[in-house]
Amino acid sequence: MDKSLAGFEVFERFVHKRSARYKPVPRLVLLRSGRLFFNGVVYTGLGAPQSVVFLWNTDTREFGMRVATAGEYGYRVLRHDDDRYSVSATAFCKKYDIPHGRARRFDARIEDRRVLAPAPAQER
Repeated sequence: MDKSLAGFEVFERFVHKRSARYKPVPRLVLLRSGRLFFNGVVYTGLGAPQSVVFLWNTDTREFGMRVATAGEYGYRVLRHDDDRYSVSATAFCKKYDIPHGRARRFDARIEDRRVLAPAPAQER
């Protein structure tokens, strides 16, 4: 064995394959365009909606979504593939000064058919 490699071990890909388990988490991605993408965990957590309304909490600076009820103006959910959905959030971001100058990812939580996440800090 080469002395410069002393102390290193060789990683064998398939030997360690079982140790890493994928656990889907609710995730939101806000793009520069103002489009909000979310995964299938969020979609099913909301109850597979056709349209959603946005939620805003001024005290905690959290934003979220819930299913639009009859008579409410809802933003239509678009399906991109098996596990990717999106909705236009540009007007919502402008109204509440949520920065979207760069793409941002949020780990969200699901509570009572609502998806909530902390809003990003203001850009300087």
